[in-house]
Amino acid sequence: MNIINQYLNKHIFYEIAPIVIFFVASKVWGITPAIYAIIVSTVLFSAFEFYKHRKIPVLPFITLILVASLGGATIAFENEVFIKIKTSIGFGVFGLILFISQRFGKSVLKRALEGQIYLSEEGWSLLTNNWSGLSLLFAIMNECVWRTQSTELWVTFTTFLSFFSIFGFMYFTKSIASKYWLEPKQTP
Repeated sequence: MNIINQYLNKHIFYEIAPIVIFFVASKVWGITPAIYAIIVSTVLFSAFEFYKHRKIPVLPFITLILVASLGGATIAFENEVFIKIKTSIGFGVFGLILFISQRFGKSVLKRALEGQIYLSEEGWSLLTNNWSGLSLLFAIMNECVWRTQSTELWVTFTTFLSFFSIFGFMYFTKSIASKYWLEPKQTP
């Protein structure tokens, strides 16, 4: 199970750093500079990930697309709604894709993490269902908060939601892997 720890631990920094930069920039300079900061930092961390590993993992790549497109729309149209719905769209679409792919027996999560995490079919099914449910819950929570609270409170909420989501996904992954882990097949 060391492989799972290595995978999760090496990618956490790349996912957390832009969130921290966004939070700090929003508190110091406001939301618009924070949007520029998260776009630039996400692009830079993705470029570094590509340079280091010659690929960008699927989930950070999707985050990059969402941050760049919805952050860019926020700036272009001078409307904060775009950046606020990024979290809802990201989690909502991710959760639905996981849910639908699982129902058709073609787990997208298994394909995305295959070769890095080794689980039995039952383990993949449980992990996919847990990640899907958690993602949909986070999308609903974000919708409730951005629609009812100030931008400043939403920034704090979405920052902590991002941290919580990372550790929530890690928790489910580690707990399910501890019961359903399969050792990778060794090739000579």
